[in-house]
Amino acid sequence: MRVTGCSSAGARRAPCRRARNQPLAAVLAAVTLASSWHQLQPAFGAIPSALPRVCARTTLARYSVARAAEGDGAAGVISYKELARISQQLAPLLKADPVVGYQWRRFQHQKGLQPSTRADEATVQEFLALHSAGALDQIEVASAEVLADFDQVQKEHPAATWLWVSVAAREAFGTVNPKGCPAKIVQDFLEAFHAGSLEELELASDGLAAEVKSFQKAGGKEEWQAFGQSQFGYGVAPLDPKFWPADLVRGFLETTEVKQILETAKVKQTTTVKKKTAKVKQEKAKVDSKLTPVFKADPVAFYQWSKFLLQKGLEPSAARAKEEIVQEFLAMHSAGTLDPIEVASAEVSADFDKAQKEHPAARWLWVSVAAREAFGILNPKGIPAQIVQDFLESYRAGSFEQVELASDELAAEVSSFQKAGGKAKWQAFANSQFGYMVAPLDPKSWPADLVRGFLETAEVKQILETAKVEQTTSVEKKKTTRVKQEKAEFETQLISVLKADPVAFYQLRAFQHQKGLQTAGKADEELVQEFLATRSAGALDPIEVASAEVLADFDKVQKEHPAATWLWSSVGARGAFGIVNPKGIPAKIVQDFLESYRAGSFEQPEMASDELAAEVNSFQRAGGKAKWQAFANSQFGPKAAPSDPKFWPADLLRRFLAEQPA
Repeated sequence: MRVTGCSSAGARRAPCRRARNQPLAAVLAAVTLASSWHQLQPAFGAIPSALPRVCARTTLARYSVARAAEGDGAAGVISYKELARISQQLAPLLKADPVVGYQWRRFQHQKGLQPSTRADEATVQEFLALHSAGALDQIEVASAEVLADFDQVQKEHPAATWLWVSVAAREAFGTVNPKGCPAKIVQDFLEAFHAGSLEELELASDGLAAEVKSFQKAGGKEEWQAFGQSQFGYGVAPLDPKFWPADLVRGFLETTEVKQILETAKVKQTTTVKKKTAKVKQEKAKVDSKLTPVFKADPVAFYQWSKFLLQKGLEPSAARAKEEIVQEFLAMHSAGTLDPIEVASAEVSADFDKAQKEHPAARWLWVSVAAREAFGILNPKGIPAQIVQDFLESYRAGSFEQVELASDELAAEVSSFQKAGGKAKWQAFANSQFGYMVAPLDPKSWPADLVRGFLETAEVKQILETAKVEQTTSVEKKKTTRVKQEKAEFETQLISVLKADPVAFYQLRAFQHQKGLQTAGKADEELVQEFLATRSAGALDPIEVASAEVLADFDKVQKEHPAATWLWSSVGARGAFGIVNPKGIPAKIVQDFLESYRAGSFEQPEMASDELAAEVNSFQRAGGKAKWQAFANSQFGPKAAPSDPKFWPADLLRRFLAEQPA
């Protein structure tokens, strides 16, 4: 997995990967265990390295190649023996004084080195000499009270771990041990934390942390450690993902390589589970093939088998029995050496059946008794008579607690849940009560409180809610489809009538008007059916339409006088329910219009110029067609005003254009 960087705060991060063999890291681990700093220790794999460390891709050989490429030559490579010797020189100082780790990191920084880089022997010897001479800058560490406050903050506030790490990386060269840092850094951190000045962090949830741990178990431990190093340098960020910000953990888990490793692990786990399940099924089938015929032939045998297993110290489950156990039981059953069982008489069995039929709650009560006293065997003919008799006596005497059974509504909800894909979950819940296949699957036989508890779980609620939404959507879709089909049918019938007879449209509008309805609105199916029936019966008022001569005169006026189109639209809207086809309205309306027009009775509007009309057309082409149509419909009703702006009065077009945003 590629790592974006591996360095301490304040230094340039260089791509690296932790070397597989680091003697210095081992020394650091020992130092960590030896120190008295216990509060942050659980969150970190080790105290950040105060020693030079290997920052290599994989091996020392690769490091040698890198050094040679930089011009240092192979001779410049520090061997592991030399590193071990250097670490042995520094280790006693680190154990004796936590401040040395901070001094060493700062010394490297002053030398222009990263605290995570290899240091040669000369650098180490120089540091040791300065330390021995007391020439290193002295550090005032935090007091016991401050450290106690620090420990308390870390314990009580999980986010404090990450916040402190970021401060230590930025201001203490990655030294996270508060006992080895300057007191001011620790004090400033605590003051900022208590004042709420540090950013609010959403830490990784248990689920996210579990995913990272699963990833590590699946072979991704080094990748996670490398990702940790990429944040602040080696050994600074905590290894436990629960101390990490949620967004960083999510980002890590969403990388392609991590997803692939997790997916592969899940597939392997699923395969393993399937193999185990198959093995269990095979063993069960093998046992069943020998026991089932016996159980069918002798109802008591199943009770004897369960008791036999219990005496052997085994779970009374045939699926877990070994071959030799089954053979031993079958031999004893065949020889008649199993404990004999006296079953209930016919009268008792009849009484039992009657109680079950007459009292719905009796079924659940019997299940609880059978689970407790008869290995979950519900058949009263296959268990000791005493158990059945005791149950009936207690039931008749009212000794059992009163059970409120699930209502039809509750049972219906469970049934809906099962239909929505939750059948296995309901069965699992049922099995959790008394064991496998003991509790009834029918929710009507269950106590209401148990059913409510099941239905109120978050997962069940979510599945039911999704199912309801899907059901509602399905019903609405079906309803909408049906309405559309019905609408299409009567519209087809109406359209055929309107096409065949131009007058029919005027008659329909007049029919709507007589009913007190808006003539511009769409007629519903019932109204249309009534109209068609009335028309078919010839009960509509007859209409005399204009003659051919009158229509020819009308067409001539429309062609010769552009304003006539607009004036006619206003007349059609006012006197003909918005119908502008002169062939489909009463002749008198057309004749009156022509007479008034010839007589000059109409107000002559100033018609739109070509420029104005062109502006409106440009507006429509630019996506404003719907706005123009809406404006046109607002004049006389739907499709009454002409759509071509050249037939409009100029003042209306100017107003329309002025209302549009620039």
